[in-house]
Amino acid sequence: MSPDVLTNPDVICNAVVLGEILGQTDRHVRRLVKDGVLECPRTKLHGMHFRLADSVQRFVKYRCDLAAKEAESRNGEYEKARTRKAQAAAAMMELQLATKRGEYLYKPDVEFHLSMLLRNCRDRILAIPSRTMHQLLGRTNPMECNKIVGDELNLALNEIADQKCFDWARMRREQTAYLREQGMPDDEIESILDE
Repeated sequence: MSPDVLTNPDVICNAVVLGEILGQTDRHVRRLVKDGVLECPRTKLHGMHFRLADSVQRFVKYRCDLAAKEAESRNGEYEKARTRKAQAAAAMMELQLATKRGEYLYKPDVEFHLSMLLRNCRDRILAIPSRTMHQLLGRTNPMECNKIVGDELNLALNEIADQKCFDWARMRREQTAYLREQGMPDDEIESILDE
C-alpha cells in the first residue's frame, strides 16, 4: 500500500485530523476556533471542518505571535531589572560620595555620638541636687532656695551649651573603642580623634 500524497493544500479536514497535523487535541482546535485563531469555511459537511493550508498558516502565525509576546515580556522584565539595578548602583555611589564629602553621616555613628553627648548632659543635670544640697541645708526662705537652684541650673545649662561639662577623656576612650568595633585601624582612629 503506497502512502497518500497530498496534491491540494486546500484539502478540507475535520478537527481531529487538523489536531493530529498540528500536534494538538481536537478540543484545543475547537478552542482556537472560539478564540478566532482558526476559521471554519462554509461547506456542505456537518461539524467543524478546516482548509488545511489556511489553518496551518494561521496556527503557525498564532504560535509565532505567542513566542514573540513571551520573548518581549521576558526581555522587558530583564531590561527593567537591569535598569533598576543600574539605578540602585548609581544611587549607592552618589550616597557614598556624599558621605565622603561629609554631607551624610553613618546612622550608627550619629547615634553613638548623640548618646555620648546626651549622657554627659544627663550626668551634669543629675549633679545639680548634689551640688546644691549643702547650700540649701538649713535654709527656710523659698526665694533663696529657688535662687540657689536656679543659679545652678543656669550654670549647668551654660556649661552644656559651651561644652564645658563634657568628660572629653571618657568620650575619647569610648569613641576609640567604638571605632575599633567598627574595624577601623588604630592609625586611622588616631587621625580622626586628632581632628
